[in-house]
Amino acid sequence: MPLRTTETEIHVVEPGTPDIRVGRVFDRNWELLSPLLPVWMIKAAVRRHFARAISYLVYQNLSRVSTQWEESINDALWGVEKEARRRLEELMGTVERLVESSSNERAPQLRADLKRLEEARKSLAGETRN
Repeated sequence: MPLRTTETEIHVVEPGTPDIRVGRVFDRNWELLSPLLPVWMIKAAVRRHFARAISYLVYQNLSRVSTQWEESINDALWGVEKEARRRLEELMGTVERLVESSSNERAPQLRADLKRLEEARKSLAGETRN
């Protein structure tokens, strides 16, 4: 039976509804200025206002969407890490059972290797908690 030690499947959940807000960028009554000032005079000011507002909203909304994706990807990676730890535990248990049931002359070396793996796993678990 082949061991699945290197095969990992990452299942990323796509964010359902992006948290996008547009606000009141175009909700101004610019036409109320037309009796006071001709359109050709305020055209540049209106254009600058829209350009600034749109630039800011695009940045803000892209940041929101990327944060949602980041959270989803981080959750998937934590799941992969848990699965890898579970597989390592399972593999170490299998090797321990095989070593104990065999009468091989390499059994002491395999036990020493298993002990080193266990110590490394414990030290890694201690580092991730800090």
